[in-house]
Amino acid sequence: MKISIDRISSVAAAAAHNAFTGLCRFQGRYYLAFRSAASHMAADGVITVLVSDDGNAWRAWTVLSAGRERDLRDPKLIVFQDRLLLFAAIRDRNRAGRESRCYQLQPDGEGNQLPLTGIPARYWLWGVANDRNHRLYGSAYLQTGTTFQCRLLYSSDGCRWQEIGPLPWTAGETALDCADDGSVYGLSRLDIPPFQPEYFHWQPPAARPASHRRLPVVLHGPCLRRYPHGSLLIGREWPVDQAEAGPRRVAMHFLHDDGRLESLGALPSGGDCSYAAVCPLNDSQALVSYYSSHESGRTGVYVARLSIDWQAGSTVRPD
Repeated sequence: MKISIDRISSVAAAAAHNAFTGLCRFQGRYYLAFRSAASHMAADGVITVLVSDDGNAWRAWTVLSAGRERDLRDPKLIVFQDRLLLFAAIRDRNRAGRESRCYQLQPDGEGNQLPLTGIPARYWLWGVANDRNHRLYGSAYLQTGTTFQCRLLYSSDGCRWQEIGPLPWTAGETALDCADDGSVYGLSRLDIPPFQPEYFHWQPPAARPASHRRLPVVLHGPCLRRYPHGSLLIGREWPVDQAEAGPRRVAMHFLHDDGRLESLGALPSGGDCSYAAVCPLNDSQALVSYYSSHESGRTGVYVARLSIDWQAGSTVRPD
């Protein structure tokens, strides 16, 4: 297996900090969302949404704000039941946890906030996956100091959520995607040494994942896209033996269902980077959005067009 970068574009660098991307295709157009702010943890974060007819040329579409001193961040775009939904969260100063938000984006760019129920108080609904338009599955986590708790949920309409159960390991940001058989695959970030993520396979309505394993790499700001026979994994990587002091990049790996982990290289990146989103174009091409500060030290948002050669050889990483 081999991934080639056919095209890459810097699409957003207007704000001092542009980061945390979401990407999808809806009714023949492509939508890209990201947070714009003065810095990584500034309180002035807003969600900027761009639109494109071809995935190459992007133009401004709308901006969502939660109000003064309310940091709206980490947008996730998802198409569900013929609606374009954007999930995000508000970071309030001096308060633990987040306030989860959902907006339905209208053709004119208006973002209508939808009521959310059933999410535990101050839990951040961070990961969302669509199971064939029947249900959404979500991962919501709460950070209190250095303690992380993550819970799995589901919804039939995107607004009313019900809890299924907690993940039985320490987990923060948890990316999800659904397979064709209705099962769910996930990748959980670990924010304490050794920083290596937990990969799992979950078969709803079971309360807990059927299987899980810790991967031999670091991947922060996790992204997971399910393909036949395996999962494409993208995240901020640094050498496992260098703690958080090592060089950083947005790395790509493919985890086969037989357990093999293939290293597929990295997107042009470095420094403050990660939080990718994948929009498949067909079985062998995809758009990937992410952010990075490798070019000027200022974080910008990039969109890469990738080609996937499923037959080519690559590097297999040992466990």
